[in-house]
Amino acid sequence: MFQVFYFFMYCKDGTTLFICQKKNCSNAGSAEATKVCYNHKLSISYSIDSPPPIYLCIECANEIHRENANEVFHDILHPVQHGMMICENKNCRSTDKAAVSICFSTECVSYNSNRPIRYCQQCHGIRHNNRRGSDHIFHLAINHILQTDLKTQAYIKQSIMSLLQDVQSARVIMKNIAEINQIKLNSILNDINTSYTCIAAEECHQFGRFGIWLLIGLCSPVKHFPEDILNPAVVQETMKRSL
Repeated sequence: MFQVFYFFMYCKDGTTLFICQKKNCSNAGSAEATKVCYNHKLSISYSIDSPPPIYLCIECANEIHRENANEVFHDILHPVQHGMMICENKNCRSTDKAAVSICFSTECVSYNSNRPIRYCQQCHGIRHNNRRGSDHIFHLAINHILQTDLKTQAYIKQSIMSLLQDVQSARVIMKNIAEINQIKLNSILNDINTSYTCIAAEECHQFGRFGIWLLIGLCSPVKHFPEDILNPAVVQETMKRSL
């Protein structure tokens, strides 16, 4: 009995891999785990000095499953190592390889070392249609703002304006820090963690950069861009205040 289990929160970073923990594994120390079992009895019986759960490569998982047919083994989805902007299908034949979707389902991730896999428009259509992949879990890229419905357009507009305004908030935070340090009010300094405030300012700068990325990626200039969707003058004024 196999079930899917998604694992992003348990990894320190994208380069951390789960390896097979079964003693006497033929590829001990190098075999990537593809299954996990939470039964502590199996962990005690088949692993060496490893607390439950037990992570297993496919060969060891099949071997143990033959001896314990009623046990549940979950599929592991390893974290993404890096952000790819192009299709990761090794057999992709599309001329436009820009990634438009990322799939998290077992059938697709098995082609990408048990990691979420990105597809271009053509490969996405082949993998996910009425005949196959209709039950897959995947995310689609957001289209250009003019190709979305009114509700999505409103979300995009609000997101971009809010993110760009965060840059201005960062400037206010840094100004407040300077004023506090200059005035030297101990009562205020005792209540304010300036290091935390600096982190908050840096986060605001990151939000502003992301707002610019969204603006460039989703609102690229076209002829007769409707000003009621995203007024260029308003965006320009917001960015000017943020600089």
